Amino acid sequence: MLTEVQNINTNSSISQVWVAFQCNYALYSALSSKKIHQANTPAALIKTRKNTVEQQGMRNSHKRDAVALINLHSKFRENCECHNVLNREQGTAYKLVINILLFTMKDGTKEWTEVSAALDLKTHRFNAEHNRGLSFPSISGSGPNGAVIHYFPTPATDRKLSVNEMYLLDSGGQYLDGTTDVTRTFHFGTPTAYQKECYTRVLMGQVDLARILFPNTLYGREIDAIARRPLWDVGLEYRHGTGHGIGSYLSVHEGPGRISLSHASFASDEKLDEFMFFSDEPGYYEANEFGIRLENIVMVTEAQTKYQFMNSTFLTFETVTLVPYEPNLIDYDLLSPEQIKWINMYHSKVQKEIGPLVSSDPVASEWLSSRTQTVIGRTNMGDNLHTNMVFLILCAILTTIL
Repeated sequence: MLTEVQNINTNSSISQVWVAFQCNYALYSALSSKKIHQANTPAALIKTRKNTVEQQGMRNSHKRDAVALINLHSKFRENCECHNVLNREQGTAYKLVINILLFTMKDGTKEWTEVSAALDLKTHRFNAEHNRGLSFPSISGSGPNGAVIHYFPTPATDRKLSVNEMYLLDSGGQYLDGTTDVTRTFHFGTPTAYQKECYTRVLMGQVDLARILFPNTLYGREIDAIARRPLWDVGLEYRHGTGHGIGSYLSVHEGPGRISLSHASFASDEKLDEFMFFSDEPGYYEANEFGIRLENIVMVTEAQTKYQFMNSTFLTFETVTLVPYEPNLIDYDLLSPEQIKWINMYHSKVQKEIGPLVSSDPVASEWLSSRTQTVIGRTNMGDNLHTNMVFLILCAILTTIL
């Protein structure tokens, strides 16, 4: 093949060769620079905008994936509650023993660790209809391991799950009709006020990005700051992109689009467009302590606006991930009424769509119901999203400088 490519340089009938950004260096170097036309290929652009069959497939696969996740998550909670009951019922002489048990979650005779939790989830996914494996090795990190953004548990690093630590689980599945990637963070005991604030601010950023309306002329990097603002407000930050493209039974990280301020702009970057799917995954990581990440998959859709400026089109996101958040980690006093409204609508949709699929499992059904209850608005009467436009302006300035 290399010889064939080199022969193009002397072939006068070929004026240019369309070279994808993913072309390997050997082939790229074999071509004369005068012959190279480098740009995103039509195939890449068509692939990133899912057709109607792919769109519905992504929705359906995320429903089945949610069932697998909820089956695992409910086991965690049932086990913790079991230990807490023991703690209340045993006499004083047994308190020390029970407190030690609380440090190690068990399911019958099985210890819950980072590795065993990932393997259990793998089994649930493999049992789901149309599943063809994992979309990537699960990131299962407890305590300080959760602060390592792309941590992968091994027998040498495997850590027991504990009611005294936060636990981050980032995982996904490959299905014949779609690809999933979802992250949730837990605390099985009593989180500190600081941990709750960090989790809540990550949640606020995810919600704000999910409900934003924006012109169809923007790149993903120009809205990334929306998800960071609640953390920036108190001097916190995360050092990874907010969103990556995702394929349909293809790569879990798919270009050319992305939502990221963490890197300089790429020549391959494309503007956000209808029917592209991205992750919405802000996070926060306290070195040697804990990690928090919340990740949903969203689809770009056309927004319905009150007014129409010079025939302009606005876009927004449809969230296709259907897994509830952890109420014991949310400080509702930090949330605006609009954020609470979005969370309530999201949880109502999760209950409506996933509730019937887990109704035969009392533990999973109760776990889901307890996490999708409607929350009454609290004291914060502001709306962060109304003032986020300044961050879009800042984002545009930063990307111009980069």
